[in-house]
Amino acid sequence: MISLRSVTVDNWKACANLTLGKGQEDFVPSNLYSIAEAQFYPGSRSRAVYAAEEMVGYALYGIDEATGLWKIFRLMIDERYQGKGYGKEAMKIVLEDIRQENARVVLVRYSLDNEIARRLYENFGFKEIDRNETQATAQLVF
Repeated sequence: MISLRSVTVDNWKACANLTLGKGQEDFVPSNLYSIAEAQFYPGSRSRAVYAAEEMVGYALYGIDEATGLWKIFRLMIDERYQGKGYGKEAMKIVLEDIRQENARVVLVRYSLDNEIARRLYENFGFKEIDRNETQATAQLVF
């Protein structure tokens, strides 16, 4: 059973120590950076992803200041727990949390080299709306 829990004084160090698989490091900033960044955006939700009582990943989402729309800024699963469906389950919970806020649109941005992220977002109904040489932006309309 996957759940999201707030990043707190009690679990932030464990969250900061989660790592991506080899070759994935360039796709998202470190969790430590993301946890720090979240402190400057009051509307953001910095969440540890748990499978039962084991922390397996991290998510950061909230209102994108540039667009005023909800955006999933980060979603990562520790390398030890990848390939077990935790990313899909975490995405379901994140999207449900955003949906509860009466959001109509959710944005994501990902590296064009990150095929796993692209497929995950596509499977949830995200459609690409913009791209440059290295990154794409996709949106999901509820």
